Amino acid sequence: MAFVNEYVEEREIEEYKLNDLKNFYDQNEDNYNKFFPNDMYQHYWTIDREKNVWLMFSGTFREKGFNIREDEYSREKIFILYYKGVPIDVRLELDEESTISIYDTPYKKIWNFISITPNTYNSSEYSEIKQLLCEALEVFGHNGIKRQVENTLVKLNFIEGE
Repeated sequence: MAFVNEYVEEREIEEYKLNDLKNFYDQNEDNYNKFFPNDMYQHYWTIDREKNVWLMFSGTFREKGFNIREDEYSREKIFILYYKGVPIDVRLELDEESTISIYDTPYKKIWNFISITPNTYNSSEYSEIKQLLCEALEVFGHNGIKRQVENTLVKLNFIEGE
């Protein structure tokens, strides 16, 4: 079985404590997501059920922009990768070479790897995590089950030596 995009069922929200995870990340005052989950929000993920691995978008940071009184969206995004029973904090940055308009063909999502936490994995596990992350992001595409764009190309860049 491969990764697929899905809305999360209620029993899985409880099993994986997704509300707690979402609220944990929303406590970060730099994160724009507040008061989740709520009636307007529905958990979604990209999951490989056979491997029991899933990827869930968790948020976008905000930073001071040109007008220092107003926050702007950062290119840094937070994902959660569930691997071997542990939710891993994955930080990615949307590369400037990514496509802005969903009407561009091909539509490009180019990610730059920043970090994972915890970072206590041996080299074999770390390689597996990177491979799973690449596979999941390719299926996640533009925004998982919520929105896909035709002809989307996804790439994940790692720094040499990573």
